[in-house]
Amino acid sequence: MDVLKLVDIPGLMSRPERLFLAAAAVEAGTNAGGGTILEAGSGYGSSAAVMRLAAPSAVIHTIDMNDVLSPAILDRTQVLFHEGSARDFRLAHPELAADFLFIDADHSFAGVLTDYAELFSLLRPGGLLGFHDVCFEHYGVKLFGDALTRGGHLTGAVQVDTLRLGRLAKPGLPDLGIFLETLREHAGLFDRSEHMRHEQARSAGHLGLGLPSADEVREGYVIGKGEMGKAFAGYFGLPRERLLHSWEVRDVSATYFLCSHETTKIMQYLTSMGLPESRVRVVSDHCLSWLYRQDLLESRGERLASLFADPLTQDIVRQGLGGLSDWEKESIHRSGFLHLFITRLGYPG
Repeated sequence: MDVLKLVDIPGLMSRPERLFLAAAAVEAGTNAGGGTILEAGSGYGSSAAVMRLAAPSAVIHTIDMNDVLSPAILDRTQVLFHEGSARDFRLAHPELAADFLFIDADHSFAGVLTDYAELFSLLRPGGLLGFHDVCFEHYGVKLFGDALTRGGHLTGAVQVDTLRLGRLAKPGLPDLGIFLETLREHAGLFDRSEHMRHEQARSAGHLGLGLPSADEVREGYVIGKGEMGKAFAGYFGLPRERLLHSWEVRDVSATYFLCSHETTKIMQYLTSMGLPESRVRVVSDHCLSWLYRQDLLESRGERLASLFADPLTQDIVRQGLGGLSDWEKESIHRSGFLHLFITRLGYPG
């Protein structure tokens, strides 16, 4: 294995993560027939290129919904690429016995849960199981990965940066109680209260935004098609056509809800285009969290739960968040955990 070449393969993984992934591939490659590696989430092929370099004799299956493999990163003849879902692959290869299952695809909670649920049966008992981006920034992955570890499904787990590897000790999924315990632990650890105070001041500094009513929002437009804009529009059931980029603003008499952290820059652009500043209301992370907090206090999270499609996520919202005391709900709002949970768990938008 050419270590110098390995660490220079283009990709989003840190160098320590690549070396850790390579070590897992080396172990898998020592099994009979050169070993079998199964990857969910091909991307441009960076991870597969690392594993191929580390385990030249292994059979590497890599799955993705879209074929965007880059010839500059990976020679596609060196792997078996499968375009489609994890379920498609399982149904087509029910007898596969992988030595290493690596999941780095859809980072929403429902996405990583689905990939694992569809593919774990293809991993031999005691085989290596890995997840990338196990961190608060990708909270869906972290909640699932930590619950899997807490429930004893993933044992001997070691994490390097955001790459976690362990062994599949128990098939199946953790029960709801394990997810709720994990959620409570995370809520106690997470603290971005300083950021939330800054966000509160940022929105108050632009026209003193109070909580908008549903009618106000539905009659207006959202500026910002990113995570914040989708979360705000999704909460109020706003159709996608009412989400705009700043340069798509036309009606200077309408009300606009600015959902971006680039407030000053965008406000300057909008006013230069003739939109009165009085027509723009700034939405911050604090504003979004306050809306979520209100739903938890008033209906134990029923509205928030309805925003997610999968039943497990709905139960986690209702029981994990809705079941907190009023003091705890206020606390996770102030710490920023409530905002993180809803927007990073895999908010459909």
